[in-house]
Amino acid sequence: AMLNCIAETMPDAFPKRYGSYEPLQQTVSGDDTGLIAAFHDDPELIIKSQTPFAHIYLSIPCRKTFEGYHPQHSVRREFLLGHVGFELRPKIFSDPDAFSKLETLFAKLCVVLDVTYAEISSEDHWGSSWRWYGLPDTKPHTLCVGPAYQKMWLEILNSGQKIGHHHRIVSTDRFGNTPPRPTAELIAPAKMATNNDEKLNYAPVFPFDYSFDAKTYIW
Repeated sequence: AMLNCIAETMPDAFPKRYGSYEPLQQTVSGDDTGLIAAFHDDPELIIKSQTPFAHIYLSIPCRKTFEGYHPQHSVRREFLLGHVGFELRPKIFSDPDAFSKLETLFAKLCVVLDVTYAEISSEDHWGSSWRWYGLPDTKPHTLCVGPAYQKMWLEILNSGQKIGHHHRIVSTDRFGNTPPRPTAELIAPAKMATNNDEKLNYAPVFPFDYSFDAKTYIW
């Protein structure tokens, strides 16, 4: 679904190569069954598009993700969200036409992927990690918020516009007004506990049915 959306909306962003590591020797061609098969084997596949795009990072938690990890490993005990990250070259932010197309693609992908949270930013704040501790404390150009956070971040309901059935998108306007900053209670702590004997440090307000206990591992 993601590939179809890219092909229909902004073909320039369509991936050309893929693989599990550099130099990504596999080529996307034909009906893309090779890429889909590779993703089946590795849900953290790396794919790459031509400039002004670059790498597209995928981290999709599934049964394959947990293979080989013992029950107390951080991958098994932390809260994971699927993550898709499109790497952008700086020049796309200085090309109004290209950036307009990017925002259209972003909005459509947010609906297709049913995102919890997504943003367009000129800075790389959270890399390709899929471990979720709360909303990032960033200053994005554009953001999209799904229903889980809309219920707890009421200010966002008065900003931007609704897209799809239940997403809200807010973008920097022509006057330079940027999207609102989340409340402190929703923001991921600056430092997370990683020791297996410590309780993991999530945002004070966490909208998912999840809790962690170092002894019982409650999911």
